Amino acid sequence: MRNEIWSMISYLGAPSWFITLSPADNRHPISLYYADKDIEFKPDLKTSNERNLLVAQNPVAAARFFDLMIRMFIKHVLGVGTEHSGLYGDTSGYYGTVEQQGHLTLHLHTVL
Repeated sequence: MRNEIWSMISYLGAPSWFITLSPADNRHPISLYYADKDIEFKPDLKTSNERNLLVAQNPVAAARFFDLMIRMFIKHVLGVGTEHSGLYGDTSGYYGTVEQQGHLTLHLHTVL
């Protein structure tokens, strides 16, 4: 990965932004929908304990939610693959790596 980042820097120049994105998978309604067994979306208010247990029992749902949030961030905030500029201007390149936090939720480190 280090070689890929250095290659990008050599080709495009030094990155302008370093962004860490950590979606809250135990609070977001989409993540809770993915983790729940109900087919129909009902935005019921669950306690913090219920939300944490629901997401902990279904790590695939948390990964699907993370993937969706990152794809939407790249498309709508960075403007990659769209006809509009991103929030930070025209994106000429980006590179990101995914890590787990201490409580096993995913987060993304990105240079832009």
